[in-house]
Amino acid sequence: SEAGAKVVSQGITWQSLYLVLLGQDLILVEPQKHSTGEGRIVTSCKLEDLIIEKDPDDARVDTSARRMIVINYNTDLKPPGLFHFGKHPKPDEQGPFYKVRRWKSALDIWFEDSRALQLASSKVEQKIAHAKAQRGSFIRRYLSQAND
Repeated sequence: SEAGAKVVSQGITWQSLYLVLLGQDLILVEPQKHSTGEGRIVTSCKLEDLIIEKDPDDARVDTSARRMIVINYNTDLKPPGLFHFGKHPKPDEQGPFYKVRRWKSALDIWFEDSRALQLASSKVEQKIAHAKAQRGSFIRRYLSQAND
């Protein structure tokens, strides 16, 4: 939004966002100007649907900025906000049903240097692993309730 923290450099608009890991979700929040920690949610997605890739330290020598690519695999034909499809999905129709498939969308998040990237990616990867491990416990809990 216009009130958010944005910078234009070399024709590219950069937006400052908070990366928040809350429960089973990754949330990107736009800070409000002159705020005491409040902001507007820009996008959110389930951690269990994510994979993280990062640029190697020597990927770009012209800048210290480093990129984390957040890849979302989901059955929705509409990606979470700010995420984009590399190739727009076209579902296969089989009879009266659509073939269930997970679609890949991605979001590039840039950090000021490799240290900031390393810190963020290690926390996000840890939370993703925990969220994926919890999927089985949700199913077990549901099935155990059905037996009672």
